Amino acid sequence: MITLSLNIWTRTGSEKTQASQTIRILLRSLQYLAEDAAQSSTSSQNFTGIIVPIIRNLFVPAQGISINEQLSTFLRSLGWKNAQIRTLSATKAEIVLGNNRHLEQLETSKSGLELLVKSIMRAIGIYLLNREVDALVKLDFTSGVIYTIELNAVEIQPSIKETRQKTIPSSTRVAPSPQSAPASTKITDLESQVDPSQLFMPILNQKLPLSTLYVLLQDVMSEFANSWYNENPLEKIGTDDPRLNVLFLTQFLVEKTINAGRATKTLGDQIGRFFAKALEETFGSDPNGLLTPEIIESDTLTMIRDIKARSLCTLQPGDKCTDSNRAICDFGMGIYEGVLSSITGRNYQFTNYFAAGKRDIYCLMEFQIT
Repeated sequence: MITLSLNIWTRTGSEKTQASQTIRILLRSLQYLAEDAAQSSTSSQNFTGIIVPIIRNLFVPAQGISINEQLSTFLRSLGWKNAQIRTLSATKAEIVLGNNRHLEQLETSKSGLELLVKSIMRAIGIYLLNREVDALVKLDFTSGVIYTIELNAVEIQPSIKETRQKTIPSSTRVAPSPQSAPASTKITDLESQVDPSQLFMPILNQKLPLSTLYVLLQDVMSEFANSWYNENPLEKIGTDDPRLNVLFLTQFLVEKTINAGRATKTLGDQIGRFFAKALEETFGSDPNGLLTPEIIESDTLTMIRDIKARSLCTLQPGDKCTDSNRAICDFGMGIYEGVLSSITGRNYQFTNYFAAGKRDIYCLMEFQIT
């Protein structure tokens, strides 16, 4: 049994000291719970499942400020010194932390510390890699305490062949024709270049669960595929991963729309409006709970949103945007238009873009509001 002794604060006490003491009590309590939970894999999973949403509620990043800077500040507030954060690739990042002034950092507490830090890193890693992550934590007690955390994106991305074998009954399977190979290659290439989270994350509240957002968008896009083109690609290549399904549907709808001579932004706008209805039915109609605080608080007639460079196109650094290679990006901006117009009751119109340069990490998207 754990007993905590709390200091009694007076009105003349320092607010900063009170906040620090509160964090110390919180972290120390979580550490004790983690030490007990680390004794079995089931308890460890349950602990992580509880802690991750708690930490995500504590940390909500602001738009327009370096996420690394915000995470460093947040980790310092939790008691860690010398936070070093590096994004190594689209699916991997590394965080190195120094001593923590709030935790009991002993060799005998290693398993509990690793579980606690793993849970915290899984909570905040999503903001570095824009998807769910797993965390590998290593502690070094040689000289002081050094935490080295490796973050890896968690994705289920079966190959097209595996997916078809899973979704098509064995009695109806046929050998793939030579003509189908280019399409499979094209989808595989798209998986490595397009980040479907950028179709909605830059405008939606960061507290909304990403997995649910993918499911909602998948369902809306499937309805459009059936109603507009009498075909749903998920019937052939659908998976258990809604993120991957959104990617398949994006490629399908964009290609069909281009072939029909229609504007992909117009299609995106229509999908965005139905996606907004699905959001309101699932999470409630309060705009404050659905959209980023910056959008809610702004009263300007021009809005700028930043998206990850080259996340909605197949461009390489230095390539120029053209109408043909910007089709998916225009589709995404149409979704922004539809979602924002429906939820706020104002008219959002995508009017301009500022493509990222060779070393830039963001593209800027301009919207006029009436």
